[in-house]
Parts: sequence; C-alpha cells; structure tokens
Amino acid sequence: KYIKIDVEGAETDVIQGATGLIDRLKPTIQIEVHGMYLPAFGSSIGELFSLMASLGYEALNAVDMSSTSAADFSEDTRSAALGLDGSPMRYKGYGQVLFRPLGR
Repeated sequence: KYIKIDVEGAETDVIQGATGLIDRLKPTIQIEVHGMYLPAFGSSIGELFSLMASLGYEALNAVDMSSTSAADFSEDTRSAALGLDGSPMRYKGYGQVLFRPLGR
C-alpha cells in the first residue's frame, strides 16, 4: 500500500481528508513537500510533520532513506533541499519525504 502526494502546498489538507483511509490501510506515503506554499493553505512544515506523527508515522528523506524532520527544511540545511538525483534544488523547504508507519 503506497500513496504519492504532490499537491503544491495542500499536503496537510489532503492528509486530513484521508485520515480514515490512512488509519485503516496504514500505507507508506511519499509526499513532495512544498514548504513555501504551505502557508497559502493555512499550514506549515511543522504542522504536516506533527500530523503524520500523530497518525503513527516516521519521516524519512526519500533520497537516502535517512531519518528527517521538519527542522531539516530550514534555511541552513541542505539535505532536505536535494532532488531525487541528489542535486541541489532551487529553493529551500522542498523535499521528497517518505512517511512510513512506525513498526515497519
């Protein structure tokens, strides 16, 4: 079970709308996080990561499968601003995050 979400800032809204499905199926969820657009939808990177944690998920950098957190999207961190090929992205606050149910 796998879900890919790429909604240019509406990530938190999508997760909130799918909590029943997520609770029932516990899929792995890959989210293309667009931190700079989240505020336009009344959300933030911190809120997205907190929501996923409350649903029982851990966050991994989808590029190298290392543990990641909302703090990794700050201005002074490069690891979360890498594309799938490992090259630097054009702006901070972007990243491919794999949310995996705890215990998997």
